[in-house]
Amino acid sequence: MGIFRLILFPFAVLYDGITRFRNFLYDRDILKSVQFEANVVVIGNLAVGGTGKTPMVEYLIRQLKGQYKIAVLSRGYGRKTRGFRIADAGDTARTIGDEPLQMYQKFGKECLVCVGAERETSIPFILAEQPDTRIILLDDAFQYRIVRPTLSIVLTRYSKLFFDDFLMPFGRLRECRTRIANADIVVVTDCPGQLSGEAQKKVKEEIGKYTSAPVFFTRLDYAEPVPLYKDHTIGKDIIVVTGVAHPEGLVRQVQSTRNLVSHVQFRDHHNFTRQDFVNIVNTYRKYDGKDVSILITEKDAVKWKDLQFLEILSGLPVFVQPVEHQFLSGSDEFLKLIVNSLSEYSHP
Repeated sequence: MGIFRLILFPFAVLYDGITRFRNFLYDRDILKSVQFEANVVVIGNLAVGGTGKTPMVEYLIRQLKGQYKIAVLSRGYGRKTRGFRIADAGDTARTIGDEPLQMYQKFGKECLVCVGAERETSIPFILAEQPDTRIILLDDAFQYRIVRPTLSIVLTRYSKLFFDDFLMPFGRLRECRTRIANADIVVVTDCPGQLSGEAQKKVKEEIGKYTSAPVFFTRLDYAEPVPLYKDHTIGKDIIVVTGVAHPEGLVRQVQSTRNLVSHVQFRDHHNFTRQDFVNIVNTYRKYDGKDVSILITEKDAVKWKDLQFLEILSGLPVFVQPVEHQFLSGSDEFLKLIVNSLSEYSHP
């Protein structure tokens, strides 16, 4: 353990005390939570950084949209606007955030996609706009205790399970491990595709020390990359460009299927600038004469479509990598738990 981490340990203890006290106030109903007639399903995690929350929201939309009227509410991280906003065709990543824009471009005709930092005041706007909404999916809201959910789904990455992690700033946990007891379902994400039953059993046993909630395991399923601008054919040599928290899975996917020649990595939710794209073009030109393509994530793609950058990028062979959660087993049981938790209501 490095000296710097030792210095951070007292701050983690202090942070633990603050978050525990806050949760105690909510658990004892001293601080009040708001409950709505519509079913509120929270998708969240204990750790900072990516655990696959947005792909899980998209998975739920795909599975439930044919049966229920759905709305998605996100904080809209990184947007330059404030207050509640319903996504429409004129929005960009700057107005609603990259992940909400990604969901709107995929599902905007099938569900309402909204952003609003204060969920307790945003939900009434959703119900006023779309009174027959049956399910409101709250993206990244497990710590947002002002709203009382119908169901909480908590994700934890297989490569950094919550029970092997520590509180910030010593580790990456937003809250102590015992908070997982408030989850109704736990999903271990980004698992190896061939994770054995014995390995799953060991993880379940460790998670069972903190909660009796059912545990499921998913891996990321990478479909064939899709051209972003023109109908190019993807090359055998790949430059990966990422602005996400955990690009390791995409890098491994490329290394297993094609030849990774370069990885240009930015921080999560990076707001790409003109100079960034000039540098990316220069990187691409270094491989002139090779069969090179650029591969990006769906979350980054919404920013690469910005009209102000098309003059720089539109001639490049840029491809987007679609990704979805794939349950190793128990997908029907998972959905049954969600459907059985839903209550009927009639909104005035």
